[in-house]
Amino acid sequence: MTQAPPTCWQRTRRLLLRWPGLVVVPVVLIVAALGSLSWQHGPVLCPFRLTTGLPCAGCGLTRAFLALMHGQWQAAIGFNQLTPFVLVWMVSWWLVAVVALVRGRDVPALPRWLPRLGLIVVVSFWIGRIVWFATQAQPWQRMIADSPVMRVVDAVLRRLA
Repeated sequence: MTQAPPTCWQRTRRLLLRWPGLVVVPVVLIVAALGSLSWQHGPVLCPFRLTTGLPCAGCGLTRAFLALMHGQWQAAIGFNQLTPFVLVWMVSWWLVAVVALVRGRDVPALPRWLPRLGLIVVVSFWIGRIVWFATQAQPWQRMIADSPVMRVVDAVLRRLA
């Protein structure tokens, strides 16, 4: 007994489970374009920053994408310097994937060296951000202001002193 060919819905579901970025990339860009312009002063959402008070490599990307999609490139780069590269990577990957699928081909795999290079860039950027943060005025006070965990650490250190 032969199996019936997969329905359009089944093929689409399989495709999106394998390549969720096909939906995620345009949704991120659309939400950023429709998002509020009150992005300058938002709450801290980063789990690493909430825990340590230190910025991670991705801190500021949400506000940066909102700024980019509203044509404010300088503000976007001020929030996170990796923003233009992330945007170009996302849109490029999405275009290549869609063109491949329209032509009836599978989405091409990334070269093996590319994720490694990306990891090196992100980790280097993160280390640079932390070093830069440490050289700013009153880094400990900024960490305490951004992190409930660091407020507890500060309170314990003050009691021990």
